[in-house]
Amino acid sequence: PHPGAETGSHVACYQYDGQVWSPLAALHHSLIAVSCGSAEFCLAGGNDGAFVWDGSAWVADDNDPLDAIRHPSCTPSHFCVAVEDDDVATYDAGTWSEPVRLEPGFGELTGVSCASAQFCVASDHLPMVATYDGTVWSAPPRTAPLVCPDRQFDSPEGSCPPGRSVMAAGSPRAA
Repeated sequence: PHPGAETGSHVACYQYDGQVWSPLAALHHSLIAVSCGSAEFCLAGGNDGAFVWDGSAWVADDNDPLDAIRHPSCTPSHFCVAVEDDDVATYDAGTWSEPVRLEPGFGELTGVSCASAQFCVASDHLPMVATYDGTVWSAPPRTAPLVCPDRQFDSPEGSCPPGRSVMAAGSPRAA
């Protein structure tokens, strides 16, 4: 939990317009992470559940199927993926999927990044990655760090610039 969360303190949220940071409405909840697909759509979460930014206010989402939202990743089309431990759930224009547990052998998920509703990558600390094609999650072999043409990440907690591919290389993991 964030410092002061137990005492009912608020979490300050800010929006960047390309030139200046401006405060948004504060949340009186313990947030862990936030992802914005656009200035009119964000998903924030933590131990108190999910909250959606609609462009003017934060709204609690009581349909969130995870106990604690970690590492959300959202797209401009109001699609997000959120993780909790080794479970993943998708959010699509207000509707949550049932959580899915990734194949046995995955550790606690440490990051997720979505380029679109048809392509997401989630990773754990091993490093193992799973990809999402808009329907199902599949796990490729154990990999080396993910590489974007201009940067390198130990996991996809960051993301490649738009129009760039995520590349992974490594050896097959032991059975």
